[in-house]
Amino acid sequence: MQKILLTILLFSLSILLQNKAYAQKSFNIDKGGKVKRIKYYVGQDIRLKYNDSKIIGQITALGDSSITVQGINIPISTIDYVIHPRQAFIWWFLRNAGYRAGVGYFILDAGNRLINNDSPVVDDHTITVSVPLIGIGAIGSLMKNKRFRNNGYNMNVNDMSIIK
Repeated sequence: MQKILLTILLFSLSILLQNKAYAQKSFNIDKGGKVKRIKYYVGQDIRLKYNDSKIIGQITALGDSSITVQGINIPISTIDYVIHPRQAFIWWFLRNAGYRAGVGYFILDAGNRLINNDSPVVDDHTITVSVPLIGIGAIGSLMKNKRFRNNGYNMNVNDMSIIK
């Protein structure tokens, strides 16, 4: 009984292993000083700068040492940096709360002074409150995206195909 099960298992494994195995290619960016990687696959959106021109689009193909974005073939060695959006809640919150609170306070206070016919419509107190809030929103906007510069060794295309 055991020999029959072993024979069936080996036969089914030999049939399964005859087929070619396919895997996806990915464009990898190694983070400096960490084990983690950022991976982009075909069909994902990417923002990058190469040869003094910025491209925002979808990856349509991956070659051995190049990527194709919106029909433009870009060698990896010519990429200056890739802009990767961060998904951290704190940057989203600081950006939205800072802009909304700063602009909202400015409009509310200046509008109230305009309705009441006060002489300086925008006084020093309005500026000292709304400008730091708008600045916090700007910092949140700047920190939302991270630039990964091409050092020559940290960006590559990884092909996981196992074709015999």
